[in-house]
Amino acid sequence: MASTSRENRRLLTEVELQKEAENIWENETENDIVEDIFGGEDSDKDSNEDYVEEQPSDSDSEQSEIEDEVVDEPVRNIPRLLGKNGHRWSTQPPARQGRTRRENIVLHLPGPKREARTVQSSEQIWNLVFNEQMIDIIILHSNEEITLREIVLNSKTAQFESELENIQGIL
Repeated sequence: MASTSRENRRLLTEVELQKEAENIWENETENDIVEDIFGGEDSDKDSNEDYVEEQPSDSDSEQSEIEDEVVDEPVRNIPRLLGKNGHRWSTQPPARQGRTRRENIVLHLPGPKREARTVQSSEQIWNLVFNEQMIDIIILHSNEEITLREIVLNSKTAQFESELENIQGIL
């Protein structure tokens, strides 16, 4: 039962806080009026006595549930931005609570892996990405596409391996 109250717990917005304060104020003024009518200072000779009503509690778990519902973090006066739909956006990140989850911890440093660690030039990087087999496949399919289009354009231009290496130089 305590875990569900923790899940439902949230901070109140300024509008909700204002409404809650108005409700409390109205209840206090109504109680004052009722007290004046049914037992105010003039109506009873024992007016100085305080009346306390005890409620029986089933267990200590009720007290712990009440403590869980109390908001630990006070309302902060931080600047906010107002969205088109009326949503208020905080300009500061939420307060960090607890430890970083295990799946969010990076256990390895970013950077080149295996063969890429020893690379010194852009040509070596190109050769790591595109090996000879891949270059042959690219040239083969490029030439097939050119032959299909040369019928339409009536021009003869075939790609060669040297031209693909020229593209590498541009990059």
